[in-house]
Amino acid sequence: MTKPTLLLLALLTIVAVGAAYVRYGIGPRVNQQLAQYQQQLADEATPSASMKPGASTRQPSEDEIAILKSLSARQKIAQLLAFPVVVSNSEMVVATGSAGWVADQNPGFVTLFGEGISTLSAQEATSTLLAKSEATTQSGRTVIRTLFAVDHEGKPVQRLAGKGFTKLPSWRTSCGQTDAELRTQLASSAAELRRAGVDLVFGPVVDTVATSSSFLAQRSCAATFSAVLAPTKTWVDTFNQAGIGSVMKHYPNLGGLLSDPHNTFESVATASAAEKWFVEQYANLPVAGAMTSHAGQPPEEDTPCSQSVRCMKPLTTIPEKLLFSDALEMSSALHGADGKQRSTLEVAIDAFVAGNDVIVYGPQQNAFFTKLLDGLEFQYGTQPEFKKIVDDRLIKVLRFKKSRQKNWILQPITTPASPQEAP
Repeated sequence: MTKPTLLLLALLTIVAVGAAYVRYGIGPRVNQQLAQYQQQLADEATPSASMKPGASTRQPSEDEIAILKSLSARQKIAQLLAFPVVVSNSEMVVATGSAGWVADQNPGFVTLFGEGISTLSAQEATSTLLAKSEATTQSGRTVIRTLFAVDHEGKPVQRLAGKGFTKLPSWRTSCGQTDAELRTQLASSAAELRRAGVDLVFGPVVDTVATSSSFLAQRSCAATFSAVLAPTKTWVDTFNQAGIGSVMKHYPNLGGLLSDPHNTFESVATASAAEKWFVEQYANLPVAGAMTSHAGQPPEEDTPCSQSVRCMKPLTTIPEKLLFSDALEMSSALHGADGKQRSTLEVAIDAFVAGNDVIVYGPQQNAFFTKLLDGLEFQYGTQPEFKKIVDDRLIKVLRFKKSRQKNWILQPITTPASPQEAP
């Protein structure tokens, strides 16, 4: 490549970055993260074909390549989003705006929220959203089936706990039961969720809590790894039998935090043993994935783990499972090293660069997500490295869905015929 060409590419890159900063508020840390990511790839490049963070172990098949080609940049990015939907027990179980957004944007995942939601309302919500997505295939659009997830730990974090759902005690209480008692309790809960259309649960909590002042309190199982492991295995096995995948949380281990990450950023103490144990269980247990937290971790005390290439690296070498960020609107997720909050778009980009496959959010206005997709689509079109990251994460998500759903593509892929040349 000639020197003039290199200078032109450098100039175009500066212009694109400057435009992104002005239009979307993307600061310099995004580019630092991309540089760190690229350096990691260079460091790991060996004749044995090591993989990049979150990469797949095998090359995309012809069918997978065809799917990628059939999707627009926006459709690809939407598959990596867990869109929050608030369910109610009223006549309209899902707001028209939310249902329309899901149909139009086809997010890869929907996270269900609500209070006192009955099984009938939950069933109607999931079936309505799927039907609306499927209806859009009449226009010839490829639609990838949305998977439904829900926070499900036991009291006090159990979104679906209304009429028809088993109300679970706290995870700490459940861990004190016999294996038979726990299995019976979880089997009932899992069957109810599956009938309601749930595919994934964000649980169990595997953080070890050794202090009564931890913000997790009764949400934690126990203080030692050995005490946490047996109930965790029972949980994962029982939900798998019902056809529901478990997303274990929270990496690297929030047991030592005193403040709720929703409100405050805090760094964990150096705990290599806890991190190593989490990674081992993530690799060995038949879980669907793991949730990454926004706690800082030495030597990057000011960077949320969910946005750190270094912190997430141990998890990203396991390609068959998905990494979900914890909710990215949390105060801890928006934390900047300078003490200022970072933009929503910066945080989302960093979460993908660090290795997350799916970005998760709590309830927000639909316009929030439309603007987020606008910004990510711009980044996809102007940053080749980010484009590669999105495409690679999408391959992981597609393979995950294919392994769990028969009808994971709601519209057969068709390639338009080439126009015939005029005689």
